[in-house]
Amino acid sequence: ITVKPYAKNSTTVEYETLDSSSQTLTIDQCYYWAFQVDDVDAAQVNAPVITKATQNAAYAIADHIDQFVAGFYDDAGITDGLGTDTTPLQINSSNIVTYILKVGRLMDENNVRSEGRWIVIPPFMHEDLVLADIATNTGNAGTLSNGLIGHYLGFSIYKSNNVPFDSCDAFKVMAGTSDAIFYAAQISKTESIRQITTFADGVRGLYLYGAKVIEPHALACMTVVEAAEAT
Repeated sequence: ITVKPYAKNSTTVEYETLDSSSQTLTIDQCYYWAFQVDDVDAAQVNAPVITKATQNAAYAIADHIDQFVAGFYDDAGITDGLGTDTTPLQINSSNIVTYILKVGRLMDENNVRSEGRWIVIPPFMHEDLVLADIATNTGNAGTLSNGLIGHYLGFSIYKSNNVPFDSCDAFKVMAGTSDAIFYAAQISKTESIRQITTFADGVRGLYLYGAKVIEPHALACMTVVEAAEAT
């Protein structure tokens, strides 16, 4: 979109025709889970077995989706100066803030909008933030169920054990905005079924989803390894 000058009562407004290439998102990731609880077992335990098992199944499928989306690091458009497989960034508590700031600067230089920025870090980088006194006693201390540690340096910082760890023993740390990766789910279904051939209740879930990097310039990837702490 082109921004043009305007003078009241004289400027003739010219409308641009939007020209954007189309993209296709393939929704082809289809997975299920299923379990059954026998009536005898259900009667002899003092716990809501089906409820707890269903919660575990929901966590398992969410973890599976998280791993799938984390695999898009090769599509990141911002990688220069952020480490490579042969020369990964050496991260510890003394320099972690510097490198997060660098990611933010590179995103600024690529005209990535500031709103909604996120970065997903592995557990060792969360530890480095704590050692750097960033994530303690500041309202950032409690890690929520979705992995959100807190907000710092313009990023919502998430911790995940699914940050890819490649064959070169380096982590692929992604940062971006909601513009970078598009996710869509077509089927998200959970249902209970009374079993026919046995005295048991069955529960099953089906998930069909897909994801794609649609704005590579809004996605950054750091290649990092854990460095020893300074003594």
